[in-house]
Amino acid sequence: MLEFITEKVTCWEKLQQETKPIYIYGMGDGAMKIMSVFKKYGIKTSGIFASDDFVRGHYFEGFKVQKLSEVEEKEKDFAVVLAFAAGYEELVNRIKDIGRKHTLYVPDVPVIGTGLFDYDYCTEHAAELEEVYHLLADDLSKKVFSSILDFKISGDIKHLENITSTKLEIYRNIIKPNLNEHYVDLGAYNGDTIKELLEITRNKYVRIYAMEPDRKNFKKLTKYISEKDHIYAYNNAAWCIDTQLPFSSKSGRQSSLASMGTKYIESKSVDNMLDGKEAT
Repeated sequence: MLEFITEKVTCWEKLQQETKPIYIYGMGDGAMKIMSVFKKYGIKTSGIFASDDFVRGHYFEGFKVQKLSEVEEKEKDFAVVLAFAAGYEELVNRIKDIGRKHTLYVPDVPVIGTGLFDYDYCTEHAAELEEVYHLLADDLSKKVFSSILDFKISGDIKHLENITSTKLEIYRNIIKPNLNEHYVDLGAYNGDTIKELLEITRNKYVRIYAMEPDRKNFKKLTKYISEKDHIYAYNNAAWCIDTQLPFSSKSGRQSSLASMGTKYIESKSVDNMLDGKEAT
């Protein structure tokens, strides 16, 4: 069973054996979750660094946030633990550059809850993983699936190198938007994904619906679409029914529905938003 998984040693076990100083790259929720696992496994954090634009002489969890250049000047060699998701090419390339100079770990921490994705988790859910693997119709899909599992276990980005497509390839070969799209963007942020779609279709579409719950993000979204026709923006969270939900507003990509809180946002179902109109 699970012959398609090659990694068995977890990222955390590797970090336990790491002899170089360990620096966390990034701040926020991801870094806090990583530091919590570090405490559980007895892994020492030597410091925190961030991209230059985010370094303002402040502290995070008791550590002064440094620039990468400052850490490189102080340490002969060190290991880097990535604490955030990289969503655009420039940042991915920067991370790859760091990985060529230093030992890089990219641990998997849960968005919700405290469970960790490791080989033990895979064996506990072997039947489900096997079922998904054998439902995949082609060898490339199976390779992508197994490589992602190996990456999540090991924290080694080499598993992503041969299965990563460019954004243009994804649009042209997988999403394949046509010139008559009825497009729905749930969590539209500032309109960045809508902009990508319009670039691919050369501004050809029938109708676009954009839902963004964060008020500051929504303001940016409405500014972007203000001179575009047939794009409808809603300051709501997407949900299965129309209701009110607790919401954590962070005025950026990290805004999200919360398990509890005093701030509530109106949610809307996609069916009610479309009001009988189609979405392709």
